[in-house]
Amino acid sequence: MVGSRCLVPLLVAGCLLVPSAGAVEMSGRISSSLYGWERSDNNYWRGYIGFNSNTTFWREGRARSLSFHNNLRWTGNLATSESGIPQTYVYDVYLRLSGYPSGSTFYLGRQFAYNTLGSSLIDGLRANVRVHRTVDLDLFGGSTALHEKPEKIQNFSDYGTLGGRIEYHRSQSFRVALNWLQQKSYGSVSRHRVGVDAWKELRKCEFYGRVSYDLLNSDLAGALARAIVRPDKWCLSAELDWRKPSVDGNTVFSLIDADPYKGMRTEITRVIRRDLRLLGQFHVERVGGDNAWRTLLGLRTTRFMLGWIHRAGYGGESDGVQGQININVRPNLELYGTAFLSRYFIQPESPDKIDAYSSSAGLLWRPGSAIQIRTEGQYLRDAVDKNDVRLFVQIVKAFDLKAARSEAGR
Repeated sequence: MVGSRCLVPLLVAGCLLVPSAGAVEMSGRISSSLYGWERSDNNYWRGYIGFNSNTTFWREGRARSLSFHNNLRWTGNLATSESGIPQTYVYDVYLRLSGYPSGSTFYLGRQFAYNTLGSSLIDGLRANVRVHRTVDLDLFGGSTALHEKPEKIQNFSDYGTLGGRIEYHRSQSFRVALNWLQQKSYGSVSRHRVGVDAWKELRKCEFYGRVSYDLLNSDLAGALARAIVRPDKWCLSAELDWRKPSVDGNTVFSLIDADPYKGMRTEITRVIRRDLRLLGQFHVERVGGDNAWRTLLGLRTTRFMLGWIHRAGYGGESDGVQGQININVRPNLELYGTAFLSRYFIQPESPDKIDAYSSSAGLLWRPGSAIQIRTEGQYLRDAVDKNDVRLFVQIVKAFDLKAARSEAGR
């Protein structure tokens, strides 16, 4: 793993500085899920077992600690109509050292690393360092974990990822940062970009901008501008987005002369009464010489949402109504449901519109403070799936353990 030699001395030094008194803390959750569906007269059942935990070996004040984090999931097909190979997904397995030296945090192992230019699940090292009270440095490097082989650590020379971010924050209302990202695949550089982004808050307004440059093709990769204004009971936002297709530079797809994506989004929210809000959205996208339009108008509260959606342009034409609802029957019992009804043209030359329906209904029960049981049914019907019925069941058990150091040593 990249950087492991640099971190080991820090881990050893941190352990030597551990005070003799203290406790080992461990918290997390264990989940078991079952997902079944029926399609083309075949039944499918897939089981999941998940385990994630955070274990703190020692803690000194609020800023200094050494902890271990993991997030694992096992899945396999249980239906006789489809044979599948069980597979274990390793999302997080890393050590976290905070406060040595002061203002720094180190992560060693499998982790999710990112900046504004991209992200990757890597096996390696990440370091967050406070260089100055107004300057933060974030560096990461390691080998990319492949989705098709999540249990295997890849060779860094073939699938290496390196990235960094240096951020200047003069106050809590302003920050600007430089970003860098380089990724390899199949032994050669697939992505190499630099960028700058800035955020500013001014009274009831927020402004954000981002620009990225492709070093492989020596060309502008993307630009984004966003603004939010909140006068009294209103919330107005607008966004402009321009970007080149995000493809690996060492593949044949990079040779295709593709048109950039251009998008504009506006959203207006108005508080009518208490938490009841009127919502309006308008999106337009342009790829090549074609436009796609999307309009939404609806009402929303913390418990329900009802809206009308209209789409037109190169993505087809459709009109639909969507709704969501959450009802607290008891403090530990919640009922929820979603529904989406639409009519669309399956092809521009089709004389009639096709109906499509999707819905779900579920129950969330918390029989104890650390147990959660969810049961959900789903239904889909459109021009392709005439009768898609699904069932999801999940049981989650949370735990929070603390043991004295002498007891943990036994």
